[in-house]
Amino acid sequence: MFGKDVKDRPEEAALAATEKGSGLNTFLGPGTKYTGKLEGSGSVQIDGNFDGEIVVRGTLLVGREGVVKAKVGAHQVVVHGRLEGEIEAGSKVELMGGSMFLGSVSSPSFVIQERAQFEGTCRMPRREEPSVPGKPK
Repeated sequence: MFGKDVKDRPEEAALAATEKGSGLNTFLGPGTKYTGKLEGSGSVQIDGNFDGEIVVRGTLLVGREGVVKAKVGAHQVVVHGRLEGEIEAGSKVELMGGSMFLGSVSSPSFVIQERAQFEGTCRMPRREEPSVPGKPK
């Protein structure tokens, strides 16, 4: 964050590239544990442990140290760490190298990089316009 280039922090680089200036609204740092429901209109980065439900209009970014067990609704989801549960994304889900996902995915676009682990089911609905989960169709 201080004196380092974004390329040295792949999670933040991914978020910066996907959000185009809207930025990070919520951050759960390493060593932090949270259980419950998180709702927001922006983007969220989780580097700690989260158990519950996440609904955001922006990007959910699970950092390398992040462990998420949740039902997720977001515009986009990028996983560097571990995520277990259900994902409904309006635009895209990306599993980065070294990440792990266990569960079900519903998204128009699903990218699995080399060295990522995926165990579950995937549904890729066709959509004329990308929708945002939680918004009326």
